Amino acid sequence: MANDARSLSIALICTSPARAWQAALAAALRDAGHSVIRKVEVPAAVAKSAAVELVLEFERLAYGARSQAFALQDAGADETSPGSDITIDLRDLPASQADEIRLVALFDGSPGEAGLIGAMIDGRAPEIVIVRWADQPHVIARGSPIWQNRDVLAYGLDQVLPRTADLLRQCVTRFARGEKMHGPSAEIALKRAPPLPVSFIAKSVTAKLSRRLRTLVVHPEHWTIAFRRLHDDAVIERGTWPDAAWTRVPDDGARYFADPFPFIDHGRTYVFCEEYPYATRKGLISLFEIVDGMPTKPRPILERPYHLSYPFVFRRGSEIYMIPETSAVGRIELYRAERFPERWAFERVLINDVIASDATLVTWRGRDWLFASIADERASTWDSLGLFHANDLFGDWTAHPLNPVLIDAGAARPGGAMVIQGARLRRVAQDCRAMYGGGIVLADVDRLDPENYAQSVRAVLGPPPGSGSAGAHTLNVAGDAEFIDLVGSKRRL
Repeated sequence: MANDARSLSIALICTSPARAWQAALAAALRDAGHSVIRKVEVPAAVAKSAAVELVLEFERLAYGARSQAFALQDAGADETSPGSDITIDLRDLPASQADEIRLVALFDGSPGEAGLIGAMIDGRAPEIVIVRWADQPHVIARGSPIWQNRDVLAYGLDQVLPRTADLLRQCVTRFARGEKMHGPSAEIALKRAPPLPVSFIAKSVTAKLSRRLRTLVVHPEHWTIAFRRLHDDAVIERGTWPDAAWTRVPDDGARYFADPFPFIDHGRTYVFCEEYPYATRKGLISLFEIVDGMPTKPRPILERPYHLSYPFVFRRGSEIYMIPETSAVGRIELYRAERFPERWAFERVLINDVIASDATLVTWRGRDWLFASIADERASTWDSLGLFHANDLFGDWTAHPLNPVLIDAGAARPGGAMVIQGARLRRVAQDCRAMYGGGIVLADVDRLDPENYAQSVRAVLGPPPGSGSAGAHTLNVAGDAEFIDLVGSKRRL
């Protein structure tokens, strides 16, 4: 336990059948130093559970899809406890007691599995709200998760339920630190369990076959890099796209280029980026240069046995370093330029045992911070923001106690280098609500310290008007040039 937090006695109440995500939540709370007693109650009706299990069994047979988070779990017989500091009530009809801290997870305004399944059968990822449940419930945390493949319920459960557990853990951590568990009042609407979702099964099969036929013809995500000359109109400052022409970096159709990170050295503008060959389905880091306003041909400079992307390049002292995305191997790696810009050597692992995407470094008020989209296995990397901090780049890195500090598919995943403007820290994020890389978000960091995090979204931008693109997810500036990447579909060669 942290020095400023106390150990709590927690009662976790759920209905039979118990689920694996509930057991994982209890284990995580115990690992944090709390005492947890699980109580499993048998509901009066089980039709809801039988209907959902039928859908999941169909998906297992048809697609080989299994939900780990929603899997049945033997609850075990926990010893009874005379009382608890916090009760986490996961039933469809939670109790209401004003004299205790009782946390309830709501899915689009409804508690329990009924609320969760009711939203997901309609093909949407529900908004998660944690309320302190009393005579008048109060909202104390909320998150907007993503459901990437909305044709398969099992995959959605594995993305939404871990985020629910994250929010509940955050609330427990805040209470253990002595924070007041109050917030705005909430109107709660209880919903009955949905009927047997045969329509979901039919829709799932149709959508799955349709998508497979489409992918035989096109690459659904073909990214290109574009840039323009600045005229005191940087997007990260003005918050809107200018009326300007963009120059695209050509490709041969057998690969795409994305994640442009420009870097100026001795007056020359180099651009590091992800190169993704469709033949290998594994990213590598490439480099091109802007010469007389035009890009040179991208050339590979760093390749590993695993996927690389998002090459965050920066200078520290007399050395130049790169932090590429290496989430495929579960760590954040640091590389040093042995001979800039072509030759790079592995320097060290900054953070181990973490699935972190698009790690973005910033030094803020004397401390180094890494912003990254984090996820557990099978969970989405589109909707969560994790923070790590250290006194020095080569020191010991510490995970923020509230990780993930933000669950929001519309403004969590990093999308470029951050900019310090006087006393303001502005970050670029991705809007992944409709699709991966659907747009650019500009947010001001309101609070950044080892205890808490807060940000305010200032602008949400789709792709530039007239670009003919479906989305954009990286925005960076160097010198007098601004760089983005744009996504569209491209037919196979």
